[in-house]
Parts: sequence; structure tokens; C-alpha cells
Amino acid sequence: MAVVFRSAFFVLIVLMSTQVAGQSSTANLEALLRDHFSTNRHHVTNILGKMAARDFIYDTWKVYGMQVFLHYFQTANVVYSASNVVGLWPGRYTGTAADRPVLLTAHYDTMRDTPGVDDNGSGLAALMESARLITSQPCLQDHTVVFTAFDLEEWESGSAPGVACTRLGCGSREFVNAILLPYLHQTGVSTANFGGAVVMDTIMNYNNSQGAQSIPGGQVFGATPGLTDAYASISGGGFRGNFLATISRQPYDSPVLNTFNRRWAGLSNQQYNIQSLGIPIKDLVRDLDGNPYADVYRQLIRGDFYSFWAGDPDLRALFLTDTGNLRGGMQSCYHQGCDDLSRVTPERLSFLQKTTDAVTAALWELANGTTCTAPTSAVPQDFKTGLRMTGNLVLPYAPNDFRFSVTSYSTTGVVMATFSNDTLTLNLAGRFDDKTLQLTFRLSEPTNAFPGQIDPLQTMAWVMSGQVMTVKGSLFYTGEVQGLFGPQGGAVSFGFISSTGNDTSGQGTSALSIIFFVSSGVFFALAIALYAYTICKTKRLGEPFSQEQPI
Repeated sequence: MAVVFRSAFFVLIVLMSTQVAGQSSTANLEALLRDHFSTNRHHVTNILGKMAARDFIYDTWKVYGMQVFLHYFQTANVVYSASNVVGLWPGRYTGTAADRPVLLTAHYDTMRDTPGVDDNGSGLAALMESARLITSQPCLQDHTVVFTAFDLEEWESGSAPGVACTRLGCGSREFVNAILLPYLHQTGVSTANFGGAVVMDTIMNYNNSQGAQSIPGGQVFGATPGLTDAYASISGGGFRGNFLATISRQPYDSPVLNTFNRRWAGLSNQQYNIQSLGIPIKDLVRDLDGNPYADVYRQLIRGDFYSFWAGDPDLRALFLTDTGNLRGGMQSCYHQGCDDLSRVTPERLSFLQKTTDAVTAALWELANGTTCTAPTSAVPQDFKTGLRMTGNLVLPYAPNDFRFSVTSYSTTGVVMATFSNDTLTLNLAGRFDDKTLQLTFRLSEPTNAFPGQIDPLQTMAWVMSGQVMTVKGSLFYTGEVQGLFGPQGGAVSFGFISSTGNDTSGQGTSALSIIFFVSSGVFFALAIALYAYTICKTKRLGEPFSQEQPI
């Protein structure tokens, strides 16, 4: 029964992921809240519920074709090993200094005594729906889009039984310091060129009743630089909780904030407002204590977004929230049992939908995504699910026969494949690039790809990229593999060929092998050309390369 359920789950996710849509669905958001994010997710009071939510996120992103892994880290509880879920949707410049990665995140843990529907099931629902929308786009965007679900945003006092995190944002802090900053350094991207992080936490509680919105500090808040306009608007409107609050450092985070605000303004449902709260301090770790308004600003920097600012002040980040325990019923239900499905209403789902649509559009714009036709129109007809290709890999240390098999292929250009020989099988996730005509693969689960414990930063660098072409009925896939195989992780050239004619089983390959060389030099190109020429001469074709079709 478990196998049947899991198979049905994957079929459902695949069907959802192939629907290219411009906006989210309130039905999807409600289903995500109801089915996956409406029970307690604390490592002491409901470890199974917490792991179920984490695994659902991981499995869904894997089906979407992301490069996904669990980032484990130690906690104050030696028994509990915490884990962030990380999903990468690679772009054209991923892994290069030209990349400008953007990130969307929400935390998946809760406090002990709450189902956590608003805090933070709402952020998770928006995260999952945004991931569905972005991964269903048929074109390759320029920059990497990173999705993360953080563990242990919530913190507890050291005296609590089984406590794992005694400071706010343990999971995000570990991610920034152990994954994000080293990854940017490894790929040559400066922190100033990080495209920005958007952090969502408690984003569903819309309440248009007069007096529903509380403001910490009252008039002192209203006199604080960066907050005066928002206070005047909220107080002038009767302290209604009819807005989404954004928190950023101004002007340092303005590229992210302005993009989000513009996308929000372009959507319908104008009754849902936005209030921007700006902190005019870039380096909060260094400069906050000496600021006369430090106590007010400290009330605003309680969340995972602060981990980015503290990790490096050049990292841009934007926080989205409905203000949590400062609004309406959440003033009594925050971190309590009544933060449950009873708080979900059609009006609040529409509010959540607008946030989801605005953040998705902003993320896609920041990643320099474009509107385009499906890239599969130029793909050779025989490149399809079930295709098998063969070749030889000659490494500095050992020759190996390798096989390349397409396990699934979608009309949005997402390709799942295996790269294997008798001793090794690598599961790959790849995409076609409609501009460069390249097919690029990465390890779908980098921390599970090789035996033993391997640093995910090392396995994330494994890339297989090249062109697919047809030569008189045979398919060629040629290019380079970067990382792990070559000397000092250098490039190793590859070439695969299918059998001739319409048979793509891989059983009819010519005796002349495709050779993998240690570099991508002239010898490899000549070998491929010679092989193609030999096939064409054997068939007595007058113009052997006249029907090449690069993807």
C-alpha cells in the first residue's frame, strides 16, 4: 500500500509540474496547508510529523527536477540532528562568476504546542506553490533560483526538555555560514552580487477590522527613521491588519524590495495592501548598538532574514510577514494550539495567493527569466523517455564503458537521466537551454550520489554539459563533465551515441567507440567527426553532416 501511495504521489506531482501557469491556485495553497502543514512539527512533541513535512518538501522538489539535498547540522540536542532542505533550480550561469543567485525560503519547524498553520504553514505553502510555478517555466533563466526550507527557526530556553536551538534562526544561520557563503566563494560570485533572499514567515493572517493591528512601541515606532510613513498609513487607516509587511535595510536591499513592490502593485485584489518598513543601517552587527533607535529596530529583526545580514552585510534579504503575534486572533493564537485550520478563510487564502504570485514574479524577474516557447521544438524526435546511449570513458586511472539513459523527459525541457557503468550509477537532473542549445545535467541528489560522506559543495560542482545532434538516424550527445572524475576535479570530455536508425535501445552501436578524453581539445572533436563520417560513408550518404540538428 505504501508503494502504491508513493507512486500515486509522484504521478500527481508530475502532472502538476507540467502545468505552466502564471499564477498560483488558492486550491493548491489550501491543500498544502490541510494535507501537509497543519500538524505540529517539533522534534520533541511530534518528530514523525516534522519528518513527514520535511520529506514531502524534499520529494516534491526532486520530482520537479531540482538538485536537492538535506543540509544536516548539529544542535544543542545531541540526539537530534537538524536538517535544512535545499533545492537548486540551475540557470544558464549557475556555477560561474556571472551567476546572481536568488533565494526563497520559509521555516518548516513549529513550537511545541501548535499546529503552526499560519506560523509557518502559510510560508511553506507559498514556498511550495512558487517552486511549482517556477519549475514549470519552459525556458532556462539566467541565474540560479534556490529554494530552502529551514529547520529550527524557532528557539527555546536552555531549560526546556530536549531543546535543540537556544537562539533564533539556528537553521538559517548554519545554512548561510556553511553552505551559502562557501558556495558563493567557490563559484566566484561576490556577496555583493548575490541576487537576494526573500524570507516568508507567517503571511496569511489578513484582518481588516479596525484596531486589529498592534504596533510595538506606539508613537516611538512612528518617530523612528524608516518607519514613519508606514506608521502614519497604519494609524491613519484605523490600525487595520489589511497589509503585508516588508522589512529590509534601506537603501541596501532596495533591488529586491522594489522588484517585489512593483510586482505586488501589478496584481488585482487591491484591498490587500503593503507596508514597507526600512532600517537605515547596513551592518547591523557592527552599528546597531550605537543607534538611538536600536530598541525599535531590534523588534523588527526577529527572523531567518537576519542570518543573511549577519553572515555578510553585502547579502541582500527581504522579509515578508503578516506581523505574527501583533494582529487580530494571532495575538492569542501565536505559538498556541489555535493556530490551526480554523484560521483558514477564503479571504486569507486570497491574501496568501497574492503574496505567492508577487514573490514568484519577483523571483523570476531577479533571475532574469524570460517568456518563451517550449525549448523542445528543436529536440530530435528520438530523444525521449527510454532512450539509451553508450560510450567509452577513458580516465587517467581506468577505462570504463558508460551508459546514458533518459528516465523521463517533459515538454518543459526537464530531463531526468542516469549515467552508469557496472560499478556506479548517478541520477541526473537536467534541462535544455533554448539559447545556447546545450543540455546540462547535475546530480539530482548530490549528497547521495557517491558512497561515503562527501561535502555537498563538492558534489554540487559536478556538471555534465554538451549538445545533442542527429547524424542520419543516430543521436550524439557530446561535451564535458566537470568535477570529481577528472584530475583535480578538472574537465573530462564525453561522447554518447545511440544505435542507428529508429532503434534507440543502445544495442546496435558501431564497434568504433566514442572516446572520452581528459580534456576537450581537438583530438576529441576529431574523434567525434571521424565517427560520424564513418557512419555516413558506410551508408553512402553524399553530405554526412547536412542533417545535423543541434538542440
